[in-house]
Amino acid sequence: MFSQVWILFVAGLLMVFFMLIAIVWTIMKWNNKQNRSVGCAIIFLLFIVIIGCGTIVTIKTLNFFKNATPASVEKGMEIFSEIATVRHSDSNFMDSIKSLQPVDRIIPETYFTYAGLRDYYRMPLVYPFSMSTIDVLDYGTINDESGIKHIAKDADKGKQLFGGITSFTFDKRLLMAKVESYSGNEIKYILLDFNTGQKEEFYTEPELKEKAAALGFDISKAWMTVKEYYYKF
Repeated sequence: MFSQVWILFVAGLLMVFFMLIAIVWTIMKWNNKQNRSVGCAIIFLLFIVIIGCGTIVTIKTLNFFKNATPASVEKGMEIFSEIATVRHSDSNFMDSIKSLQPVDRIIPETYFTYAGLRDYYRMPLVYPFSMSTIDVLDYGTINDESGIKHIAKDADKGKQLFGGITSFTFDKRLLMAKVESYSGNEIKYILLDFNTGQKEEFYTEPELKEKAAALGFDISKAWMTVKEYYYKF
């Protein structure tokens, strides 16, 4: 089908080229009534052929997409996922992130490599959780991507747990985060358990660290902003 469309498309382009030549020739011979009439007739015929080719190409293309099988659509989305994937998975920092992952889970490769698209930024944490942000890298949101096979295609299907993260740190089990309102008037601290998906809120950082330390977290780990974390990959 595409070979026919391609032939018609090329033929249409050639007709456009010939029509331009005919227009120039007609203008040059305008004072000669006979030549003028012949030129206008050729231009009209070429115009009809161009319209015909364009119509057929459009109809065939629309029919192809209309009749595309679910498998074809799925394959197309996989190709899109590859195009949208911009993060390499073989950096030292990525290796350190992979070392934190649960060994009893099947993790899609795009969980690590999909970095988002256009104004959507995405970062892996500990599977199945990721961090994302939109427009600017100031406030992060934690997403649960459990059960999502094609991360790039179905990124919007992740469950948002909480947002407003301005700085954080984590290990293979826990994440400590500072959460601020967009106005900056409200600040709280959250402890997220990667094993259970449960979160606990605190009003002060010392309270957060006390609870995290009791659970075995190394509270001396350095905190980082969302932007700092994104550019580590």
